[in-house]
Amino acid sequence: MGENELNHIKRERLHELGVGEKSWWEGQSYYEETKTIVRTYRDGLFGLEIDNEEFLPPINSLIECFYKNYNDKEIWLLVKQNNKYGLIKCTEHITTFCLEIKYDEISHSHIKCNGLYGIYDIYKGIIIPCIYDKVAKTKFDNIYIVKQNGFKGIHGLIPCIYDDIELYSYTKDTNYSIVVRNGLYGIYGNGKEIIPTIYDEINIDYHNGIVLKKGNLKGFYTEKNSIVEPQYEDINKLCPQYYAFSQFGKWGVINNYNEIIVPPIYQDIKLEKSDNDLFFSVLLDDYMGILNTSGTTIIPIKFNDIIIEEGIFYLRIGKNMYVWDKVEKFIKTFWSDYSCGYDSINSSIMTIDSNLIDLLAPLSE
Repeated sequence: MGENELNHIKRERLHELGVGEKSWWEGQSYYEETKTIVRTYRDGLFGLEIDNEEFLPPINSLIECFYKNYNDKEIWLLVKQNNKYGLIKCTEHITTFCLEIKYDEISHSHIKCNGLYGIYDIYKGIIIPCIYDKVAKTKFDNIYIVKQNGFKGIHGLIPCIYDDIELYSYTKDTNYSIVVRNGLYGIYGNGKEIIPTIYDEINIDYHNGIVLKKGNLKGFYTEKNSIVEPQYEDINKLCPQYYAFSQFGKWGVINNYNEIIVPPIYQDIKLEKSDNDLFFSVLLDDYMGILNTSGTTIIPIKFNDIIIEEGIFYLRIGKNMYVWDKVEKFIKTFWSDYSCGYDSINSSIMTIDSNLIDLLAPLSE
């Protein structure tokens, strides 16, 4: 390079990219040892000098900061040459290409080469090679929805054979997604379709779990990893073992083997817990009662209201209050002045009179 040509080269120290900076320690200033990073410029093209040595001649249409980490003294520089991009990493000790100049695009969300997309991480390197028509990050770490030949998949987990994918859960123990093929829904998890793509709709929520729908009928995916095919008007998960189901506008209970525990004859059914026991509170003709998990009535369906607090069943008929003795299996009067505040069950005006007659028999008539 002649002396006249050297005179045409401009040098610009990239101060914002410096790996060292002025610091203070016990009132005295000092400078850390650092590399001098200089961008050279000639005739509209850029080069790069590191510590007064030429790393790249001025033949590049772009050299700019891609990412910097002053704490660890690391800088990444994006380079463009002949409409192709590369990435240089510069530290205290080395300066090297971490991505050679051959990419159509390099960004923080993807890389692109020969029209195909992949994923690059400045610390991990190439995570996904440029083999997909499209790559998209998700809310889950290291999980990427990809597209190939017009179909979607998840890199390394689900092949690109689906029209659409909706991620649901990706953890150490659970990973599955709702998948769509030919307009029908299924679920892919743990390396296979655990629910085939034959359903009109699949809903997943915290309360009801996985609900399957065909037409206007609903089924569900059980805690036993089996499928109850859509056959009910509605489904309400009570707990892992029991589901309330609706037929002809009435509610009953099935277990997760699809065995009927309570026939569908009630206006409403809820799960109740008392200590370690489970019960069903049912509503029939606007009266409430309690069934056990075998479907047997243990508190007659003759009460206006039932409240369970601290394992105790409080029962109301009009203004009269009763309590069910779960151990001795009978109902006793629970004296109260209802007009003075029934809502406060622990009120001092309410006391149990254990000497009053057993009301179970007349209530059962």
